[in-house]
Amino acid sequence: RVGFPRLLGHRCPRPFSAGRRGGLGRRRGCNGRRTQTRENVAVRLGPTGRFNLIIGFGPAGQRVAESLIGEHRSRITVLATNPRNSRLAGSYGLAVQIGDATRTDVLEHMGLDRVKVVVITLPDATACRQIIHLCRQINPNLTLMARARYHVFRWELMLAGAQIVVDEEDQVGVTLAHEVTQLLRQRSPLKPLRVDA
Repeated sequence: RVGFPRLLGHRCPRPFSAGRRGGLGRRRGCNGRRTQTRENVAVRLGPTGRFNLIIGFGPAGQRVAESLIGEHRSRITVLATNPRNSRLAGSYGLAVQIGDATRTDVLEHMGLDRVKVVVITLPDATACRQIIHLCRQINPNLTLMARARYHVFRWELMLAGAQIVVDEEDQVGVTLAHEVTQLLRQRSPLKPLRVDA
C-alpha cells in the first residue's frame, strides 16, 4: 500500500510538495512524521513561472492534458486526490500535487497566484462552485473553466465565476445528433451486436 492514506482526507493541513529530488524522497506527512514516498508515487516539481492548473485527473482531466501536452507540458500542473490518477498524471510527465482543491491552504500552497488558467474537471457541482469561489478570492485575474455534469448547473457555475462552462448534457446531445445523422446517411442499417452466453 502507498504510505499516505491520511494525505487525502479533508483535515490534512498540507499536501505533498516537491522536494529536492523532483518530488521523491522523505518529507513530513499530515501527522507530522517523516514519511518515505515510494518511487512509483512521483510528485514532480512544478513550473517556476506562470502555469496552468488541471483539477481532477479522471477521464475528463486526462483528455484535457492529452490535448495540451504537446505544446504546454512544462506549464501544466495537476491537482488530484486520487493516488492512482496522480501516478497516471506523473507518467504523462506532468507536475503533480496531491491535495483537496476545496481547501484554501492547498490552493495557496501550490501557488494559485501564479496560475493563468484553471480547468476544473470534477463532476461534483457543489465542489466545483466552492473551488471557483476560492480561486476567485486568491487570484481574481485567472481564467476559470469548469465542467457541468448536468445542464441545470451550467448557469450556477458561470454565476459563481467560471468564464467557460462545458455542459455535458449539451455535448452529449451534439454528439448523438452527429452520430444519428451519419447513421441515417448510410444505405445499410447497422447490425446489432451479438453477445454469446
